[in-house]
Amino acid sequence: MGFRPKLIFLRRNARANAISLLRKNSVPERTVVGKRHVIAPGDNPYLPVFGVKELSDFQLCYWYCLEMHLRHELYQQICKDMELLYVALETEDLNNPERLKSMARTINLVGSRTDLSVFDGPEITKISNAIAEDKRVVLNFDVDNEIADLENKLGKPASIDEAYRRIETIKRTVGA
Repeated sequence: MGFRPKLIFLRRNARANAISLLRKNSVPERTVVGKRHVIAPGDNPYLPVFGVKELSDFQLCYWYCLEMHLRHELYQQICKDMELLYVALETEDLNNPERLKSMARTINLVGSRTDLSVFDGPEITKISNAIAEDKRVVLNFDVDNEIADLENKLGKPASIDEAYRRIETIKRTVGA
């Protein structure tokens, strides 16, 4: 079709993101929000995990974040292979005018003569995370121990070849 997307991979710190998911009651496979909006270990992930039923809610949230990070890496490699323009950002970069200018140039969001001073405005440094309705969830566990225990239960991540195989299977399924 000739369409060549330009992609932005936005990545947030896994630990902070997992705590946020837990506080928002968005636990994969366990809560209504988690079942509706996030993938779970049973959804044919790229990062397998063993003993899912024994995982804590935090560990499931953290696994989800690791899965998303792995997908970023796999999809960035696919972008390289397909010669697609992309940029990877950390959430902190959204508050950095120079990083945003670099991103805009990298994926050609602006012309060569475009004035990038719009990224210098005061509103750029005011980007923040959305606030969950209920931040009163108490973390009554040792986060580092939970992460270490989860890391012992992780399987071997999928390879780029596996990612390509899955994409081809989906393309055949949808008739692409």
